Amino acid sequence: MERFKQMSVLFLLYVLLGALVLSSCTNNPSGTDETISLLSSSTSSSSMHSANQSSSESSSSSDSILAESSSSFDLSASSSSGDLSTIPWNASVQYGRLIDQRDLKEYKTIQIGDQNWMAENLDYEIQNGISSWRYEGPDYSTYGRLYTQDAALIACPSGWLLPDSSDWRILANFVSAEKGSISSVAELLKATAGWTMGANGVDAFGFRALPGGDFFIDEFSGYSQKGVWWTSDKNIPISISTNGALNFNTIANRLNGYSIRCIEQ
Repeated sequence: MERFKQMSVLFLLYVLLGALVLSSCTNNPSGTDETISLLSSSTSSSSMHSANQSSSESSSSSDSILAESSSSFDLSASSSSGDLSTIPWNASVQYGRLIDQRDLKEYKTIQIGDQNWMAENLDYEIQNGISSWRYEGPDYSTYGRLYTQDAALIACPSGWLLPDSSDWRILANFVSAEKGSISSVAELLKATAGWTMGANGVDAFGFRALPGGDFFIDEFSGYSQKGVWWTSDKNIPISISTNGALNFNTIANRLNGYSIRCIEQ
C-alpha cells in the first residue's frame, strides 16, 4: 500500500512537470527557430572569416592558374544602393573622354594634379581566356569588371596602364593637400551615391570611386560596401571600405577579382 502511494505521488509530479514544459513551449513557439538562426549566423560568420583569411594570403605556385570567367551576380534582382544609373557625376569639374578602340566603349577621364585617371572602372573583357568577371543586370557597366591581377596587368587600353602604389600615393597626397587631411582622402574620392550605411563621399575631384566589391572562389562579395583596385605591385591592391580610409597596406591573392582604374602613361 505504501509503495502504491509513492508511485501515485511520482506519477502526479510527472504529470505536473509535463504540463509546465508544454505551457512554456506554447508561450514561446519561436524558441527553436531563434536557436537555429543564431547557429546559422555563427556558422556564416566563421565561414566568412575563413574565406577572408584565405583571400589575404599571398599566392605561390598557384599564381599562374587562372579561373574560368563564368560567374556573375545579378544586380537587377536586388540593389541596396538604388538605381546605379542615377549616381551623379561632378558637375563642377571638366571630364575628358577616352574611347577604347578594342571594343569602342567610352569612358570619362579626369585630370587630378599631374595625373590623368580614368573616372570609371574598366569594363573590358579580355579575349584570350584570362579571367575577369562582371555583375549582370542593367547597371553592371557602372561597376565595370573584376579582374585577377594577371589580367589587370594587360587590361588597360593603349596609352594607359595599371597604376602602381606610388601612383595612388601621389593621388592621395594631392587630394589631401588640396582639400583636407590624409584621413579624409577616401571621402573626397568616393562617389556621392552608391555606398551603403551612409558611407557616400563628396567626390570633390570627379574621381567617383564606387564600391564594386570583389570576386573570390566563385563568389561575389562586398558589392556597395567596399571598392578594391589592383595595382601593378605584386599582390597589392588599394581599397576603400564604408568606414575606412584609403588603404595601402593590403596583401591579397593574385587570383582575387578586383576593379581597375587605369592611368595615362
